[in-house]
Order: sequence, then structure tokens, then C-alpha cells
Amino acid sequence: MLVAVVISGLVCYLLTSYLTAPVVKLRAATQRLAAGDLTARAGAAGLKNRRRDEIGGLVRDFDGMAERLETLVNEQNRLLNDISHELRSPLARLNVALGLARQRTGPDAISVLARIELESTRLEEMIDRLLTLSRWKLGRHCWTGRPCGWAS
Repeated sequence: MLVAVVISGLVCYLLTSYLTAPVVKLRAATQRLAAGDLTARAGAAGLKNRRRDEIGGLVRDFDGMAERLETLVNEQNRLLNDISHELRSPLARLNVALGLARQRTGPDAISVLARIELESTRLEEMIDRLLTLSRWKLGRHCWTGRPCGWAS
């Protein structure tokens, strides 16, 4: 009788470990993803291919979702960086044109040119902030300020 209890206890332990191990890994990966680590994945290659049940499917779906999310965030950051850089060229030309206009116009246009310069300065500051944000994100820092693997 004692042998049967020990064997059934051992079988129950192994079965419980088999069923809960992927859920524990999935939970840990979910917490890392929620903390900003977009490289978080729940399943190892062997686990994804080995398990054909609902838990294996859930792990595969989570990993696919996390991979797509990482790709989208990285593409968004690259787009933000590209847009910021592209806005700098016309803004630089605008500042040159503003300087030329100041040289060629009389005192009547000074207030209008000052307003244009003010708006140009505001645009420059906004672009600087966008570039700083983009570099910060691409520099592998999540919102908590610690490395989190957003960039590839």
C-alpha cells in the first residue's frame, strides 16, 4: 500500500511539473513584456515543437505576439527617427531663408520675421525632443530607464 502511495505521489508530481512548467515560463515572460522587455519569449525551441496541447499552442501564440509587437515598436521608433531627421533639412533651409530675408527687408517686416523665427525655434526644439526620444528608445532603454532590448 505504501509503495502505491509513493508511486502515485511521484506520478502526480511529475504530471503537475509537466503541466505547470510552461505556464510558469509564460507568466515570467508576460511580466517581462509588461515591464518593457520586448525580447521576452515564453518558450524554448524544444518546448514549442514538443508540446502539441493547448498550453504549447498558447506559448507559441504568445511568442508570435511578442515578436510582432517587438517588430512594430522597432519600426515605429525607426520611423520617428527618420521623420525627425527629414524635418531638419527643410527647417535648416527655412532658417537660411529667414536670415536672407532679414538682410533684404526693411524695418516693417521685422515683427513678422521675428514671429517666423520664433515658430522655427519651436519646431527645432520639437524635432530635438523627437530625436532624443528616438535615440533613447533605440538605445535599448525602456520607460524605467534600464536596458530592455527594444532595438535589434
